[in-house]
Amino acid sequence: MKKFEVVKDKENIEFVLELEENYKVSIEIQKNTYTWLYSFCVPFDQWFRFGIKDKHFLCGSYAGFPNWVQLDAQNGFYELFRQIKKDPSYRLKVMYMLNDENRTIWDIV
Repeated sequence: MKKFEVVKDKENIEFVLELEENYKVSIEIQKNTYTWLYSFCVPFDQWFRFGIKDKHFLCGSYAGFPNWVQLDAQNGFYELFRQIKKDPSYRLKVMYMLNDENRTIWDIV
């Protein structure tokens, strides 16, 4: 599995992990509000928002994903959390931005 990439600007920090060709997961944190946005990219650069419910990542709108795609997305988000948690440059920067919802994921990984 590849290592995540980081895209930063003054207002946001985004972590992107390529799962396989044309499939990516992204976690974007808005620095001012500590809002976390979860996105999944499928071929042709179509991005879909996901949310957390009962420790699972679910697509916020019906996208008609087959089960294996949903599972790949969920595993990708978990892997991205895992990598951020282990990374010495970002672990502490991200920890204080966690909320109750994503802290449960952070604790699991």
